[in-house]
Parts: sequence; C-alpha cells; structure tokens
Amino acid sequence: MSTTLYDKIWNDHLVDQQDDGTSLLFVDRHLIHEVTSPPSF
Repeated sequence: MSTTLYDKIWNDHLVDQQDDGTSLLFVDRHLIHEVTSPPSF
C-alpha cells in the first residue's frame, strides 16, 4: 500500500506517539511578517 503525501509529511514530523493516540509533531518554523500576514489570519 502506498502512502499519501499527508502520511509522508506526518511521518517525517512525528516525534512521539502515545498509547492513547495523541501525537507530538515537530514544526520546523513559521515565518510571519506583521504587515502582510494579518489578512491571512
């Protein structure tokens, strides 16, 4: 069975998965420029 793009990204960023199903993901960085980004929020 092939993996989806979503699964590949999830697996690359997965740090730990608990027995209850919760997962800890690593997020590389989030760049925000306060002049251009307010409309996106």
